[in-house]
Amino acid sequence: MIFPDSFIDELKSRLPISKIIGKWVKLKRNGIVYKGLCPFHQEKTPSFTVQDNKAMYYCFGCHASGDIIKFVSEIEKNSFADSVKYLADVAGLVLPKLDKKEQKKIEQKLDLVEVTTKAAKWFNHQLKLSSNHHAYEYLIKRGIGDDDIKVFSLGFAPEKGLLSFLQKEKISPELAVEVGLAIKSDNGSYIERFRNRVIFPIKNQKNQIVGFGGRALSSEIMPKYLNSPETILFKKNYLLYCGEIAHKAALKSERVIVVEGYMDAIFMQKIGLKETVASLGTAFNHNHLQLLWNMANDIILCFDGDAAGKKAMIKAAHTALPIIKPGLTLRFCMLPKDLDPDDAIRQLGKDYIYKSIENSINLSEFIWESELQKSKLNTPEAKASFEHKLNDLIKQIEDNIVRNYYLKFIKEKIWKEFNHFTPKTKEPPVIKARKLSNNTYHNISEMERLQFSLFAQVINHTDLLDEKEIFDDFVALEINNPELELVRSTILDYYENQEILLKDLLIRNNLGKLTEFICGDNSSFINNISLIDVEVAKEIWIITYKKYILESLKNEYNQTMIKVYEDNKAFGIAMELRDNIENLKKEILTREQNIT
Repeated sequence: MIFPDSFIDELKSRLPISKIIGKWVKLKRNGIVYKGLCPFHQEKTPSFTVQDNKAMYYCFGCHASGDIIKFVSEIEKNSFADSVKYLADVAGLVLPKLDKKEQKKIEQKLDLVEVTTKAAKWFNHQLKLSSNHHAYEYLIKRGIGDDDIKVFSLGFAPEKGLLSFLQKEKISPELAVEVGLAIKSDNGSYIERFRNRVIFPIKNQKNQIVGFGGRALSSEIMPKYLNSPETILFKKNYLLYCGEIAHKAALKSERVIVVEGYMDAIFMQKIGLKETVASLGTAFNHNHLQLLWNMANDIILCFDGDAAGKKAMIKAAHTALPIIKPGLTLRFCMLPKDLDPDDAIRQLGKDYIYKSIENSINLSEFIWESELQKSKLNTPEAKASFEHKLNDLIKQIEDNIVRNYYLKFIKEKIWKEFNHFTPKTKEPPVIKARKLSNNTYHNISEMERLQFSLFAQVINHTDLLDEKEIFDDFVALEINNPELELVRSTILDYYENQEILLKDLLIRNNLGKLTEFICGDNSSFINNISLIDVEVAKEIWIITYKKYILESLKNEYNQTMIKVYEDNKAFGIAMELRDNIENLKKEILTREQNIT
């Protein structure tokens, strides 16, 4: 049975992979990763990992990996179709009934893949012919051997011959045009797109050949590199060269390296960096970042060491800022001037590349350095402009927690750069917690009181964050208090690293007094029942959170009632809110009775 890609995508988005795998494997959350004992081999120490943000699983022991459908297929010994049917039932999705138009579209794609696959085999065969020995010799001189030609399915496109071959295979010139292998001229004749070029087949995540890249053998042929045009199969903004090879390696290494050229990617893989991919001669964009973060949380850009490469990295950095999230990183490997990765490997050796990759600088440092290098800071006005420019860039970050840490980083760098060191007797240059007096939070609202209570419970029981529901709700809390936002940032930082005690980390960030106010001995925000054990604490946290939601609904109800006389729809919305409020009150009461 054939399923549309859109249905498979919706199925995966509806079902967190950790929830499904959790039916067979006992998983424990560790930051954004779930860990457990691998169901595919015997082990005593958990090496099986699951990540919802990637919708993938990977075992560091037996290297089993895949998505939610593959897991169900492997664990239950099901066919692909049976696994999809099972998951659709769990997700509450009705299996699609393809109309003739959709069926034809899917069949058309399969027909086009057959064309590209046959063309790739023909290109590959051309390298074996004596008439094309110069192309084979070119690859050998570049350090590409027979094994590499096989692994990467490399080929050669002579001046002509492909269209004749396809016609013998009963593939029309029109289909060749549709997949980007031929061009129809104004006089109605057909011309082969790739001529006198080394061919690099490009595959999608299903390991299907969807397009080609061609490198000219002669300097007289322009452009030097030529890709397939946009087709039904080939969408260059959603494809990566060597992506199908790098995917599994990226799961193991927990990083993915991005280079600019096909040869760069091949040589990086040849020296053992199997997690390397290349962009397809297009500007690095938002879609590429999402593709790469689906492969690994740590992206390393290793672009050419010329001015164009540096410019491309700066553009990539600016593209990443708005969408950077906790746990996701973007780093930059700086190569010597005018060297690309291929050149660097040849001239400086494998060890140099490995060391350069390890020494890659992170996004915040790269933003700072790139702005600093192009600024003249010889006047107060220039320094002020420099700071404004950095702050404007940081404001693009949509995630509150990440944005706060970037602002803190920039402030510290500016103080150090301009020799504005703070005397030891003063507070350090961070977002400062207010000096708390007995009246500091005397007139807090009920919602603020509940927020403090939620924080108090998490500080005393950080294991609460192992529960996905609690973790997600805690991260999603809307906080208008900058001090409390910094406390949350510190808690999440601790949860990810746990290098020192949480309270020590809070004190280091100048939040000791606020922490004492929230959950100290004299705190009114701690429910002593929650101190009994973590299971009771979980239920107390959930009840407190539901009370917080209840207060939010009450506020929304009151605001809506004010609009009743001006907006006809307001009364209906208000009644719906009132019903939700009553239902939530009953749920809270039931939960409280169950505890006591």
